[in-house]
Amino acid sequence: MIPTVSPSRPVDLLRASSDQIRRAAEILAQIADETGPDLETRLARAPVVPTVNPDEMMAARQATIQQAQRSFVAGLRLTQIHDDPTP
Repeated sequence: MIPTVSPSRPVDLLRASSDQIRRAAEILAQIADETGPDLETRLARAPVVPTVNPDEMMAARQATIQQAQRSFVAGLRLTQIHDDPTP
């Protein structure tokens, strides 16, 4: 038979796990600060924004719409085949 767990035990386990995760995150942050670039270098980098051609955006949008339409029709056909009582 499985022994019952006291109501406080799951909370204690969760608290211990979150303490371990918090400590691990602190250690990783320290390692990143010690081994990574300095703060000025990290802040000096400008975010890179990819330039997107409007025609490429429209083509990607159309391709996504067509794929969604095909998926919908395929799902509808499968439903009809599944619901059809004749073999």
